[in-house]
Amino acid sequence: MQIETFEVFDRPFTVVVVDDVVVRGTFDRVAGAHDGIPVAISSVIHRYLAGEVDVLTTVAVQQPGSPFRQRVWESMREIPAGEVASYGELAMDAGSPGAARAAGTACGSNQIALFVPCHRIVASNGIGGYQFGLELKSNLLEFEAKSR
Repeated sequence: MQIETFEVFDRPFTVVVVDDVVVRGTFDRVAGAHDGIPVAISSVIHRYLAGEVDVLTTVAVQQPGSPFRQRVWESMREIPAGEVASYGELAMDAGSPGAARAAGTACGSNQIALFVPCHRIVASNGIGGYQFGLELKSNLLEFEAKSR
């Protein structure tokens, strides 16, 4: 396991990699030796922060979850940076129309922030929630929109 923490909007963003696959991305610090992640993945994060906002989809990710959650997370990765989708649209894209609440639960359980961009999912009546705070969600959405 390899761990590295970056600064994103004055917040720590920690990435955990196992066998060249990102298994965790969190706006918190993670305990353990921070021995750095593979240069190829670190480079992608730096490119994202420099404004290449579509580059994160080039990195392999993996997290445990049901087949439905896997489809939801994959659908999130297909939303272009600078765009948003509602929970209902996400459920439909994942092949389960009418499962907006379940899609929301999948968003809330996502362990790979930024790489699986749950910040791009919004409520039909507003911005919705975000496990790392609405200010960070707004900052990420604004950054991605300006970088397009």
